[in-house]
Amino acid sequence: MKRFIILIIILLALVPCSFAVDNFKNSSKAESEKQKAPPPDNVAYVKPTDDVPKNIQNLIGKWEGDWGGKLNSYMIFEEVTADSARMIFGIGPQPTIGDTKGQYTRYTVTLVSSDNRSGIYFEFAKKKCSLSADGRTINAVYNGQTSISMNKTENPFTNN
Repeated sequence: MKRFIILIIILLALVPCSFAVDNFKNSSKAESEKQKAPPPDNVAYVKPTDDVPKNIQNLIGKWEGDWGGKLNSYMIFEEVTADSARMIFGIGPQPTIGDTKGQYTRYTVTLVSSDNRSGIYFEFAKKKCSLSADGRTINAVYNGQTSISMNKTENPFTNN
C-alpha cells in the first residue's frame, strides 16, 4: 500500500500544477458556454410601422431567460405587425435528449391582444406565451409543464 501511495505522489509531482489549473479553467469555461443557447446566424430587424400598437411594438428585440433556472433560452422578435410576429426561438443544449449544441428555429406567430389590449398572447411549438401588461416580461409554458420568465435584454431601436 505504501508503494502505491508513493507512486501516486510521484505521478502527481510529474504533472505540472498549471496543467491541472488550466484544464479546470477551460473545463469550467466550456461548461458555461455549453449552457448558452446558440446565437442565430443573422437577425434582420424591421422597424414597426406607426399603426402597430405600442404594446406590440415593444416585442421587437431580444428576450432571455432560463427554463427551470437551468436551460438558457431566448426569443428574438425581428418584425411585428398588429396581429403577427416573425421571431427566432433559441434554446441551450439538452444532453439528455442527445442535443449537445443547442438550437434555434424561426417562427411566425399570431398575436392576440387581451380585451383591454394590455397583454399579448401567442403560441408556437407547444409553448403558450404572454407578454405582461406592463411590457416587461414574457412568460411561457411548455406543454403545460415547464415554464420560463424572460426579460428584454436588447432593443435594436433604442440604446438598451
